[in-house]
Amino acid sequence: MGMNPGERNRRASFERHMGCRALTMRTHTLVLGFALAAASPSFVLRQERPSESFRAEHRSIREHLRHVEEVVGSLAEAPGAERKGRMSEAVAFFREHIVPHAEAEERGLYPAVDKRAGSAVPPFTASMRHEHRIVGRWVEELAAEAGKPSPDARTFCRRADNLLGLLAAHFEEEEEVLLPILDRTLTKEEFEKEVGGPVRRP
Repeated sequence: MGMNPGERNRRASFERHMGCRALTMRTHTLVLGFALAAASPSFVLRQERPSESFRAEHRSIREHLRHVEEVVGSLAEAPGAERKGRMSEAVAFFREHIVPHAEAEERGLYPAVDKRAGSAVPPFTASMRHEHRIVGRWVEELAAEAGKPSPDARTFCRRADNLLGLLAAHFEEEEEVLLPILDRTLTKEEFEKEVGGPVRRP
């Protein structure tokens, strides 16, 4: 039995409604699927910058530097013997982590950047290398103060604050200026081969 015109119109309207609803649900499904894919490790890996291993080491060092900053901030209230031990702890971190990291950068990162930034004299990374000299000098100043029979907390804290501030600015410049040069010109494999990965310690 055929449908009258009114019934056909109602059915057509219903089918259009269901079609739009199905399309909307499919769109939501696609969007959700893309979001889940973007959150998956494989997607993150595909989007990873060539310099990510170097940036990860910076993040790790920053975590330790926050602890060093807390140690330095506690020196004024610490008893004499404990104060000297905390100073030695801060110096040990700088010597065992910051100095080797700087040396690794000068062996791999800076030559790679200079190569792609042109043959300027002085080289593109000259100011960064100079900051490494300052970092080394200040670390030794801290070591000398901590090694005194009665180290002065105010002198130590002032120089430690100088060093922590310089390191924060130095890391930021590397990540915002130097590393993007290599991210644009190297693959991850090329980066690891030419620049090297994180500084490995026993």
